[in-house]
Amino acid sequence: MESIYIILLLIPTFIVYGLGIALAILAVKCMLKYLREDKNH
Repeated sequence: MESIYIILLLIPTFIVYGLGIALAILAVKCMLKYLREDKNH
């Protein structure tokens, strides 16, 4: 029974980490795009 509670506690943390990683990747992509546009102009 204890393992079920551990899994239920881990699921939200994995979701939060996943969202954080996704936001970081999007931020990096936007930064690179912005830097490329600055170089062109």
